[in-house]
Amino acid sequence: MNPTFSQKLSKADNTKAKIIDTAITLFSEKGYENVSTKEIAKKSFVSEGTIFRYFNTKSQLLHDAIFPIASQILPTEVDRVTSEVLSNNNLNFTDFLTLFYNDRYQYVWEHFNALKVFFSRLLFNPQMKRDFLKMLSDKEVPTFIDVIEEYQRNHELTNLVNAEEIITGIITQFVFLIVKEKIIEDNTTISDNKRNDEISKIVRNINTLYGGTDDV
Repeated sequence: MNPTFSQKLSKADNTKAKIIDTAITLFSEKGYENVSTKEIAKKSFVSEGTIFRYFNTKSQLLHDAIFPIASQILPTEVDRVTSEVLSNNNLNFTDFLTLFYNDRYQYVWEHFNALKVFFSRLLFNPQMKRDFLKMLSDKEVPTFIDVIEEYQRNHELTNLVNAEEIITGIITQFVFLIVKEKIIEDNTTISDNKRNDEISKIVRNINTLYGGTDDV
């Protein structure tokens, strides 16, 4: 069994982490709007006042629960892959995207609940989308953007959509894949062959959505 967020922290942070774990579970099961801080407190075995001691609002709790996980959705190896892309014309976009998805598959699977909440909110919350894109631009992602823009210059990707939006699409498609596997198909594990087949499908989807046919 994978360790929960609270199990990874020191005892001093355990109460806060327990609240976060509970909130992620409830938000994932019921939807953010349908969960109250009172319910989170009850399920966490703390008072509602304790929640507000750590988080000023339910919105801040949501942010603190899911943004640290979402911020790690890009691989720490993106710089290495970027260098390879920018110096090696032999790595086409399909190969790059397949490497990216394989690198992140286990991470997204393990943190599925938090990411499901995050992307469901992202679709309907413009401010959260802006915060997410800013978070991307503040991390390793400038190099990821360099990769996308290089493929745009090479006409493998469309120039009609900016690089940040393409990255958001790449990540969202990936999370939707895990949603399908975890919720629709109710899988607890998945074989390597099935994983590779599913990744190939979403790589084709991304190429269909953002392929550089407008530049031909």
